[in-house]
Amino acid sequence: MKTLRTVKSNNLILIAALTAVILLYTSSIVGAAYISQKITGYSAFDLEKSADLYSDLEYELTFEHRFNKGQLYFKPKLKFDSAKEELELDLYEGYLDLFFQDADLRLGRQIITWGKADGLTVINLINDQHRGIHPIVDPDDSFIASDALKLDYYTAGGTWEAIFSLPPEASNLNSDRSGYGFRYSALGMGFDYEITAGSFPQYNLMLDSYNRITGNSEFVYRDQNFIGGSFSNDLGSFVLKGESAYFFDRDYLQQTDQGAQIVENDELEVLLGIDFYPGDYLISLQAKEGFLIDEPDNLRRDKSIGEYSLMIQRSFWRDNLSVENWLIYREMPTLPGMENTLLWRPRLTYDFSDRLTFAAGVDHVIEGSKRSEIFYQLEYIF
Repeated sequence: MKTLRTVKSNNLILIAALTAVILLYTSSIVGAAYISQKITGYSAFDLEKSADLYSDLEYELTFEHRFNKGQLYFKPKLKFDSAKEELELDLYEGYLDLFFQDADLRLGRQIITWGKADGLTVINLINDQHRGIHPIVDPDDSFIASDALKLDYYTAGGTWEAIFSLPPEASNLNSDRSGYGFRYSALGMGFDYEITAGSFPQYNLMLDSYNRITGNSEFVYRDQNFIGGSFSNDLGSFVLKGESAYFFDRDYLQQTDQGAQIVENDELEVLLGIDFYPGDYLISLQAKEGFLIDEPDNLRRDKSIGEYSLMIQRSFWRDNLSVENWLIYREMPTLPGMENTLLWRPRLTYDFSDRLTFAAGVDHVIEGSKRSEIFYQLEYIF
């Protein structure tokens, strides 16, 4: 064990200050604090090279304390990274909620989810994602919490939401770019929708390629300005879902006679999906396409041109055992190291008890350049 690395966070000071504010804000405490602890051990194995990738151990503490008009929430994590032989301490989430008559205010490190789709997303852009970390048991685990302010205002027809976020330190943004967004969401009888607009910094692989080709030091994160929305419609045994967003002035890499250049172009992304519930099964099909507006020649894109997924899930033994089978196909642009990928991703999760959960799975690359991996994970809550 070499070092103890603590990820610095300015919002720790902010939350500490806001804790004092809330003690003044409320005259009495309602109920006792809720504390839970979880230990997770997981390992991954490279099937092609017959070699261990990692075997890590993680301790997670969840602290919740509700007040008259608010709530304090912390979730720090302590992880032993076997590859680096380091202990890593990080605040996964930590925020303060203040509850008003028609509004809620949340301030601190948080994960904010937009959209209706599962796995594939279009408008879920607020939080950055881990890259190069495989396999992932739950797709939501790939997101990194952001230091943000979120205000929800409730009306009879729906909810208005405003967000201001800072770049997450864990994503190594190397930028002071902040993000902001607005959403209106409404729930109906079997039908709900949301309308969104905003600007959030997103990672761009093409800027990395541009830096390597030209020797420049461009930021690899650029603001993504967009308007969009999503919907979900319950049709009995079927649930129809959709997401769409129009992105303004995205950055792309273009190869010209004068060399590599960064050009801007608009893009429309559309996702449609359907969930089917025949008996004890769930069958989910999703398709996502990106359409460039007035595409110039020799334009290189960092995102997939098209992405398609099929998931079949069934639960057994009073829902204690869950089995999933994912097929994911990604159409990629013609670039060095980037190929069309067909991935088979079976998952098995068994709740041995309320405290003990076992999960295992395979990421098998049928076609493409990524490696195939197998993993297992054991969780104990106390």
